[in-house]
Amino acid sequence: MDKRWQNIQAIRVSHGTVLAIVLALAILLVPVASILLSGNATSGVSGACSFGFACNALLALVALVHELLRRPFSMEQIHWLFYLTFFVIAPFSQLYFGFYPWDYYLSEETVITANFFLFIWGMLVLLVTVFRRQSNKQARQSYEDFFAGMPTVSAGVLIVFLALSLLCVAYLIQSVGLWGLLARGTRVLSLDQTSSLLFGTLSSAIPLFTFVFAFVRYKQQKGGLWWVLCALALLLIADFPLGIARYNAAAIYGGIVLLCCKPIFEQKGLFCGVFLLVFLFLFPAMAVFRHDSFEVWVLVRAIIDAIVLLPEGFCTGDYDAYSMLCRSIDYVSGFGPTNGQQLLTALLFFVPRSLWTAKGVGSGSMIATAQGQQFTNVSCPLPAEGYVNFGLVGLLVFAIFIAGAMRYADVRFEQSSSGVRLLYPFLCLLLFFVLRGDLLSSYGYVVGYTVVFFVMYQCVKYSGGKTKT
Repeated sequence: MDKRWQNIQAIRVSHGTVLAIVLALAILLVPVASILLSGNATSGVSGACSFGFACNALLALVALVHELLRRPFSMEQIHWLFYLTFFVIAPFSQLYFGFYPWDYYLSEETVITANFFLFIWGMLVLLVTVFRRQSNKQARQSYEDFFAGMPTVSAGVLIVFLALSLLCVAYLIQSVGLWGLLARGTRVLSLDQTSSLLFGTLSSAIPLFTFVFAFVRYKQQKGGLWWVLCALALLLIADFPLGIARYNAAAIYGGIVLLCCKPIFEQKGLFCGVFLLVFLFLFPAMAVFRHDSFEVWVLVRAIIDAIVLLPEGFCTGDYDAYSMLCRSIDYVSGFGPTNGQQLLTALLFFVPRSLWTAKGVGSGSMIATAQGQQFTNVSCPLPAEGYVNFGLVGLLVFAIFIAGAMRYADVRFEQSSSGVRLLYPFLCLLLFFVLRGDLLSSYGYVVGYTVVFFVMYQCVKYSGGKTKT
């Protein structure tokens, strides 16, 4: 324990890191200040509830700063950014303005209980992740050595990947038309839920990783930019940022930025600041295309509205994660935990309902239906998933599991020199979707992306290319 504490104390902090972290925290405090200074409160937050939010905010800030000092970006950073925005700032704003997502009233008792559960969740995650084995590697690979260490991407296998991407694009265009792919409101495939999840994952993942391997070839060969441009063109058609779900757009294009601009984001704290700017202003604006067709002026107006209306920007159903945790507490109080039924449904997401007639629905949909809500396409954050499945024990187990998984992935990224490092940036940003839930859809996407990547990676590895040393 003493050695690990000495390692923590030995973390070197540059002036640039300090400045980047201060700026990131300043960006994080902007919505809090705008809420308190808006003067439009209609309900307010009780002292007991405020104390709970304050404790969780302090815990998350300490954990976030600690992680910012350790790594440029990581899954743990994503976790604490989600925790602060969805479990502290957003619900505090909603209660302050008297807003209840989906018109479900949250009692003070339930809010206090939810804050207590989240504090336990946060403490467990922090304890599991903060004390970890130190890497045996002396130093990270340079950016160029990172790509040189990958298996050589042959032209033949890249042609096959491009052909598969072209097939995905052709099907999508045939289904909804080229213009229909530009906005989420017009991108509607006539498929059942299981088929939509499976094909949606394939149509996103194949063009994405085709671009990734084209970029690897470009870095290895120091040329052949046309491979990258062809792959990028197919990716933009298949996965236009405004035509897919925002979590998917964040995972795809955010991961690409982290991969292609890795040297820039080596400055600790920079990723956190950029992520917050995008999350606070661009993502709310992109929601307009869930219903509207694509028009540039609509996006510009939405971005302006997101900036001007920031104090009340969290008062929408997009930020219902905390509310759904509270509702899961009420659900278990009335119906009891599902004893793992929801977890089993998520793990076996690929089984069609025609073969499994008793297959359940997502936890958010289940809770909303049981509580008499007509609209059931709602979230269910990971702590709520654990609580719905096994009660408080489930929440504790889920916290320990996700913390262990994040710790493993972050350390593996530091130590590995294999293709796993190509997948890591995308998994980091997909984690945000997993944390928001529900688990049925988010787990399906994570597994789908991972399987597609490793199939394509094995094709690259065994297509005749040799790993450079």
